[in-house]
This record gives sequence, structure tokens and C-alpha cells, in this order.
Amino acid sequence: MLTLSHSEVEKLRALRRALAIIDTDGPPLARWLADELRDLLSTEGTLVYTPRWEEAGWAVDQFAVSGIGASRESTLRSGFEAWIRRSEAPWAYYDPRRVERPQRNKALAVGTWRTLAENQLPATLAKAQISKEERLRRASSVGDARPWFEHWGTVDAQQLRVIVCDGGQMLGWVGGLQHSHFGGNARQLLARVVAPLRKRFALEAQLSGSVAHALIPALLDGIPTAAYVLDGRDRVVTCNAIGREWLAADPKRAELLRAARRRSGDSRFTVTEIISPGVTRHALAIERPGVPVSPPVTAVAVRFGLTKRETDILRGLAEVRTNRTIAGMLGCSERTVETHVGRILAKSDCGSRAALIATVWTLVGRA
Repeated sequence: MLTLSHSEVEKLRALRRALAIIDTDGPPLARWLADELRDLLSTEGTLVYTPRWEEAGWAVDQFAVSGIGASRESTLRSGFEAWIRRSEAPWAYYDPRRVERPQRNKALAVGTWRTLAENQLPATLAKAQISKEERLRRASSVGDARPWFEHWGTVDAQQLRVIVCDGGQMLGWVGGLQHSHFGGNARQLLARVVAPLRKRFALEAQLSGSVAHALIPALLDGIPTAAYVLDGRDRVVTCNAIGREWLAADPKRAELLRAARRRSGDSRFTVTEIISPGVTRHALAIERPGVPVSPPVTAVAVRFGLTKRETDILRGLAEVRTNRTIAGMLGCSERTVETHVGRILAKSDCGSRAALIATVWTLVGRA
């Protein structure tokens, strides 16, 4: 076993942590993973893609290259998708629907495309219990891929890759390529991210088929108070706009969330555990609205130079009440409340309602 350097260990830890968090505002998984993997492996280029089966055949769900060919990523994607559609399955030496056990979830140095086509694949096919027609089809599939590898400039590049699988089904292909042999630690580094890669790809596959996944941010933003999704280690995976603003204004709020998850803190949060087959345990934490804030809000209103009516509306906003509720309490129309909210935002120099609420609570805490 080779010894990893301090820098390699830190990069490895950072990547493993990042794989455990879904950032709904961040780039797609393949995009940032390709860049991070290239840095981790110190390689010339990387490729990350996830396949998707459609009625017309195989297609590419996510696709990203880093380093070699990055400027031609869209062209490379379309060429690759044309190849896998034409080749159907298996793709040369593995079948994405039933990946052979020796190739599942393992960091393997498989040599160059030329080595695969001229040496490894013929030897593998000779041992396989398949018909002559199947051997010819697989061999043809590899040959069909050559123009794509030539366009990418990687026909003679060494490949170090993992076929990420759930059981025998392929979830994604992750690997590095370079025109010299990989250093001794590269394979070890890639092997150490296989487990978190498998969990993350499985989660992505499950969520990608769920309409609710696309609606999660919108659903959270529809909650009129701070709302957070926590992972198994009580870290914030995602949150709504109010929750994001409050976390930025008061980092100690994360400790309150952890305490609420363990039922050891105050009960300002309602915590609901989220359990789904194949997905690690998560929780939804929603802050209880309506906490009395009347005396401090008066001082905050003076600081902003608000009128009495604006102060009353600010109090309703600080209690995370809707415009309709505030209008009912004050005996005015929702349009009137909306007008006053706009003036309050201008006077407080806040860009949004969420930012205003976070600012108010920050100032309340200091009052």
C-alpha cells in the first residue's frame, strides 16, 4: 500500500465530503466531479458520464470532460451519444445493463483504446461464453468508437476508470486519461472514492426520476419560515431562501439545528425524519413561526426610519406571517401591505423579504 501525501489526503477528504452533499444551486454532478477528479488524480483529462435508457436506445444523461477536449465538450457529447445509440449494448467489453462482476465499482487501469481494441478485448471475448455473432458485434462496437477517441485526442491515452454500478446495472463511468502511465497513488485515490461515488450516483438516479426532486427548492421556498433539509450527520443539504439568509446572519443557527435533530435543544424547530429505500436518512427541520418580537422590532423600526404602519407590518414580517394574514390583522388590503413591504425593503436596504427577515432577527438578537 502506497502512502498518500498530505495534499492528496486533503483533496480526497474534500471530494468525499462534497459527494455527500447535494447543492441544488451548484453545477450538475458530472460537471464539478470531472474537475475535482482531475485535480485529485493530477491527470491530463477526465470523463464523467451517466447513461439513460430510452425507447430509441441508450442516451447520455450527464456528460462532462475536464482538461483534454474541454473546449469541445458539446461536440464530444453528441459524438459519444451517437456511438452508444448505434452500438446499442453491450458496449464492447461490458454491458451497461449487466456489468460483469469483475468490473463493477473497481478502480481499474485498462490501458489505452488501442490496447483494448487490439489485445485486451480479443482475449476477453475469446474466454466469454457468447456466440460468434456476439463476439463480432462487440469487436465492431470498439472499432466504431475509434473516430470519437481520435477526435478527443485520446486513442493512445492511458485510462484509469470506475464503472459505478448498483448491482449489475451501470450508473455512471468515471475516469482519468493521460498520455503517460498513472502515478502509483492515482489508482489508490480513485479506489477510495468509489464508495461515496456509488452512494451519490444511486441517489442521483433515484432523484432524477422523481418530479419531487425538481420541486424541492420551490417547495421549501413555499414554506413561510426557515426550512432546512439535514443529512445523516446533521449538516444542511439544502434550505429555502429565509433559511439561507438566517444561516448567513447567524452561523450558530446550525448548532440549533443539530440540537433540534437530537431533541436536545429548544423546540423552536419541528423536525421530520425522511426515510427512503436506498437513500441515507435525512430530516426536514422547519422553524416555528410566531415568536413574540414586539419590543425589539420597535427599536429596529426606529433604526430604519419606519412609520407606525410600516412598523406594524414589519412586526408581521418578523413573525413570518403572509401578506394576507398581516392585511387581516391590520384591516387593510393585501395590495396596501405589498406597497408598504416595498417601502420597508427600500428603507432597510434589503434586496428581498428573506434578507429583511434575517436582518431583523439579527438586529433583534443584538437589541
